[in-house]
Formats: sequence, structure tokens, C-alpha cells
Amino acid sequence: MSLPEEAYVAALSSIYGFGYKTVSSFIKCFGSAGAVWKAPEGELKSRGYSEAIVERLISERKKVNVEKLFEGIRGQGVTLLNIFEGEYPLELKLIPNPPVVLYVKGVLPRDCFMKIAVVGTRRPTVYGTKFARKIASDLARQNICIVSGMARGIDTSAHKGAIEVGGRTVAVLGCGVDVVYPYENRKLAGEI
Repeated sequence: MSLPEEAYVAALSSIYGFGYKTVSSFIKCFGSAGAVWKAPEGELKSRGYSEAIVERLISERKKVNVEKLFEGIRGQGVTLLNIFEGEYPLELKLIPNPPVVLYVKGVLPRDCFMKIAVVGTRRPTVYGTKFARKIASDLARQNICIVSGMARGIDTSAHKGAIEVGGRTVAVLGCGVDVVYPYENRKLAGEI
């Protein structure tokens, strides 16, 4: 099976310590993430990378089956967006040390006027909950995408406020897309 470039980018970015700078340096040097993943040990060492980085890459290549990793991701209905290709959100490309890969479940809204993050405490007051929901719904009515973390409290209220008025919302998760946390938000995750 011929794997797409994003499969190799995901494999590289899964290695501890391989963030944007390391992965992009390797790709610039070898031309593609696939070429990095398949490069012989001697070639990796001859390019001037530290022995520790090369050893970590070699060690992880032995452990990771890229095809199986990619099939598992796709089997969950997840799309990979890597920073080196066009679908990756421009806003994230502009931050220092952006994530190399985004694991996307669903569709990223592209036609929003803008995106605004609404975040807050996990233990809001009744007033805070209502206010977050109202702010999010008012913004969503103006074609503004609500971005939050799907955590309990304000995040949940913001997502619900956007959904109630037919607006768009994105959950940026602190865990994998295969994990719904908190568990009580599984219905909300499906709606998002």
C-alpha cells in the first residue's frame, strides 16, 4: 500500500521530542516525510543531526507500523491535516511552534467570518453558564465560529450556544479525538 505523506508526517510527529522544528528540518533535508522515515541510518547520521535525535528516530521506526497507524486513524473517521499542506488552518501556521499534525473528526468550518475562542472555568456560576451560552449564540448568529475545548462548564455552554442557533463550533481537545472527555459530553461531541 502506498501511503500518503500525512501518514509519515503523523508518524514522525508522534516521536517524543519531534515537534515542528525537528520534523520540518528533516523534511527540508530529505524532501518528504516518507523519505525521512525510509532513510538508511547512515544517511540520517551523515546529514548533521545529533546522534540522540537519529537514534530516537531509528528506535521509533522499529516500533511503529505506519500503515497500521494510518489505517487506525482513518478507521475512526479522522482526517490528518499536516502543516506542510494546504488544508491546514492558516491561523495555526502563524503561531510559534505550531502542531505538526491536526487530527480532525468532522469538517473544519472554512466559511466563517472569523473564529473566536470562548473558554473559562469548569465550575461556573449559573449566571456564567447562561452568559457564555448567550455570547456564543450571539456570535454564531454573525457567522463567527466558536472555538472551545469541550470541557465541562463554560466550554460546554459555548459549544451549545453556537449549536442551538445553527452556528459553527470547533472543539480543540487536550486528548485524542478517539476519547470523549468528559464522558457526559459524548452527545455534544457528536453534534459538533
